[in-house]
Amino acid sequence: MGIKLSLGKVLPHLGVSTIQFGLKRQEVIDVLGEPSAKKEEKIDEDDGNEKPDIVFEYEDLGLSFAFDSEYSYRLSYIESEREDVSILGVGLFNSPLDEVVFNLSEEHTVSEISGVEHDDRYIRHYFDIEEQSATLWFLNGVFQHIGWFCQYDQSGEKPIWPT
Repeated sequence: MGIKLSLGKVLPHLGVSTIQFGLKRQEVIDVLGEPSAKKEEKIDEDDGNEKPDIVFEYEDLGLSFAFDSEYSYRLSYIESEREDVSILGVGLFNSPLDEVVFNLSEEHTVSEISGVEHDDRYIRHYFDIEEQSATLWFLNGVFQHIGWFCQYDQSGEKPIWPT
């Protein structure tokens, strides 16, 4: 990588740094190199598509990229667990749940989704910033990672790729 990439700043509906939603797998490899792992899995079980999606994991970068089989394996979802991760100007890594939700909800609608999951050792919270197509995961009240999607049309069926 000859250029310096700002991989911590989440760009809602766009991607991260120069890696934009809609890119093909080889285009991401051209920027970041080969991923540390490649997986086949379904990102959206309800999309009616039988083919698995492809996920590239870059463990050393704290990023994962999902290429949706329904859209010719174009980049449609990103997850980050980077220490420098931020969204909408709010730093997230190791931040307490209350602080993150308060800071984001000043200008955006932040709602808890999926309820709370817990077992003997862990309490998991999931929050959605709907207008940004982003989901935040917290473990025992501390931020763990964020995932965000490309933008979709009003039907929610067709992606709107950045230009």
